[in-house]
Amino acid sequence: SLNVFYDENGNPVQLKDIKWEGLKASGPINCIFIGSEDGDTHNRKGILLTAMANDSPYMDIYDDAAVRNELKGAPKVRIGNLTGLGELSWDGYTMKPEGYGLYSDNVYLTGAIYATSGKIGSLTID
Repeated sequence: SLNVFYDENGNPVQLKDIKWEGLKASGPINCIFIGSEDGDTHNRKGILLTAMANDSPYMDIYDDAAVRNELKGAPKVRIGNLTGLGELSWDGYTMKPEGYGLYSDNVYLTGAIYATSGKIGSLTID
């Protein structure tokens, strides 16, 4: 597996070089966790955790991270600021998510859903 941290300029940072003051890092960092090494075709998964990128903070989960230090394509899951996902389309419905929330192909929820507007399946909430 590969754990990579980047400073605000995109330069790799070794975990041992990050100075921690309590729970606060000495400078802004992005974290990338990739489950495969270069050429490994069996575990191409990765996680990006950022509070530095445009439209952050968010955590993205990827299913194609075949190249070291690189997460490819759109994330399978995003939690946090959804604004940077851009325009999404499915089943003839197009939307551009904004603000904070959860995006994924499948979401399993328990309990109640409280909504003042939007669409759930074919149900439209006005």
